[in-house]
Amino acid sequence: METGFKVIYYPQGIKWDEDNNIAFVVVGIAAKNNEHLDILRQLTRAVIAENTIERIQSVKKPEELLTILQGN
Repeated sequence: METGFKVIYYPQGIKWDEDNNIAFVVVGIAAKNNEHLDILRQLTRAVIAENTIERIQSVKKPEELLTILQGN
């Protein structure tokens, strides 16, 4: 088994919970040992960057979302 992840992008957003929070990106991680920690660190750096939400909402191609999630 190899570590991997799946990204699902909802351009219009989806209701995520009972508090009416909206999700635009959902990430699932399948990892062995502690390899998920590196993925989580990278995602954390990406989402706390300034204007990340606006950039995600303006994505037109999958490659653009991948660039954002990679912290670029």
